[in-house]
Amino acid sequence: MKTASVPAAFRKHLKRQLPLLEHDGLITPDQAQAIASRYRLSGLASESTRTLVMVIYTIGAFLIGIGVISFVAAHWTAIPRMLKVSLIFAAMLGAHGAGFYLWKVSRKSPSLGHALILLGTLIYGANIGLMAQIFHIEGRWNGLFLPWAFGALIMGYAVCSTPGVVIAIVTSVIWFLGGAGYGGQVCWYYPFAAAALFLPYCHWRKSQFAFTAALLAIGIAVLVCSAGRNRGDLIGSAFVVLGLLYTCWGLIACSGRFTSFGPPAVFLGFLSTTIAVYLAGFQGIAEEWLYAADIPGRIGFTEGAPLLAALVTGIVLMVPAALRVRSRPGAVQILGAVVAAFGLFVIGSFTASQLIFAVLANIALFVLAAALVGTARDLEDRRLFWSGVVLVALMVVSRTLEYETGLLIKALVFTVGGIAVIASGVMFERFLRTRRIAHE
Repeated sequence: MKTASVPAAFRKHLKRQLPLLEHDGLITPDQAQAIASRYRLSGLASESTRTLVMVIYTIGAFLIGIGVISFVAAHWTAIPRMLKVSLIFAAMLGAHGAGFYLWKVSRKSPSLGHALILLGTLIYGANIGLMAQIFHIEGRWNGLFLPWAFGALIMGYAVCSTPGVVIAIVTSVIWFLGGAGYGGQVCWYYPFAAAALFLPYCHWRKSQFAFTAALLAIGIAVLVCSAGRNRGDLIGSAFVVLGLLYTCWGLIACSGRFTSFGPPAVFLGFLSTTIAVYLAGFQGIAEEWLYAADIPGRIGFTEGAPLLAALVTGIVLMVPAALRVRSRPGAVQILGAVVAAFGLFVIGSFTASQLIFAVLANIALFVLAAALVGTARDLEDRRLFWSGVVLVALMVVSRTLEYETGLLIKALVFTVGGIAVIASGVMFERFLRTRRIAHE
């Protein structure tokens, strides 16, 4: 296991625990030194300092860039056209050149050099808009974000800059959403292009940050494409399909080479599935999401291509995901719950009754909550436990408020629910205490 794949939080916690373990005689000084060397605990302080310095440099460079652009803007009308072009290109090339020299050539100040390259990428985006203004080029406002995204992506790959790639992801999403705002016309190919352009960098650099941003970009694009032509009856399907895809993808990553990719993918997948089944639990929304009749005639290529690709990929990944997690009870419960919720959603969406659909969605939501509680018991994790409890409470409150009942019944439901939440919390704390005593 490489040190780079170990979360920094774990290394910090381990550094605090080593002296205690050594003092209690559980490990020898030589063993403590070997562990510290294995996880490079002595480098934690310098790593934190570099991160802080990088953030400070980035903020400073960004403010300087705004100041320079504002100064030029204040004298914009008085500057000749060719001088304007020279100034904006000189600012961009100067920032990139100085940053590359400090980061890659002299290596005297890598953090400052990286910040200057990011500044050059930001100036590049501003230059696109300024060039359009100088030469009176008209077009949609989102048009400048596509070349900005490509430029940021090329620079990100060239100098291995994760923030630069994230800028490319964000600007590409803005371009995509801006295009979707014109008459519901969406670029159905954007999810495929985003996966092809961004994911290789994530795997190359093993960047969890960029990977999470790429997953969000792909997910947003699939959801927008599914809602093409201002129709929302496929939104629920898109949410649950993304839930299956991301969960399987994340569980495979957790037991493979890219362990840091697993948690964000599983979280986004579980969250996406939960959103789908929770919303489908309302009869009004369930009625809108029923699409059993005339499917081929109501789904066009724009809506269908990204969703179908995500669905096929998610189903294909189910088998390897199940094989990877079969020896891990907590992961098995999460995968089983997501697959069960997916199946219940599909069955419900092909029925002719919104009541049946809503009931199945509520059952799916309960299954997801039970999986969280079960996984919390296996991992002794309070956060998962309370997440499951909150899901159940949310379901009870939503159904109580949705249906017309007397205030006395509502009061009884809320009171019983509150008592149940408190009792479950007490029981879980007793369980954790018992397990802790057993371990000691």
